[in-house]
Amino acid sequence: MRFEVFALFIIKPKIKIMEKEIKDPELWKRAQKRAAFKYHVLIYFIMNIFFWTVWYLSLKNTPSPITHIEKIPWPVWPMVGWGIGIFFHYLAAYKNQNSLAEKEYNKLKNNRNN
Repeated sequence: MRFEVFALFIIKPKIKIMEKEIKDPELWKRAQKRAAFKYHVLIYFIMNIFFWTVWYLSLKNTPSPITHIEKIPWPVWPMVGWGIGIFFHYLAAYKNQNSLAEKEYNKLKNNRNN
């Protein structure tokens, strides 16, 4: 019984090395971009909750909070600016950005052959 348990620890890592999957570099790069986008969105929401909480707590401590309510709250500005960045990060991660380059390449290739 001890030999079997000991053998499992020795043999199992060797099997894992042999079963290691070879990744397609293009798909791996796309997966990394998408994972980075999801992380970016998570940080965006966490930070916006923090910004709105700070704004709300500072509003409670002002002598006349009504004047602050009439204005646009300051957390709107980082939210909008960062949201634009999130939009472009989405385009880079999920939309095929190489399609224009591929079309241009095929056009040049066809012109060269003719």
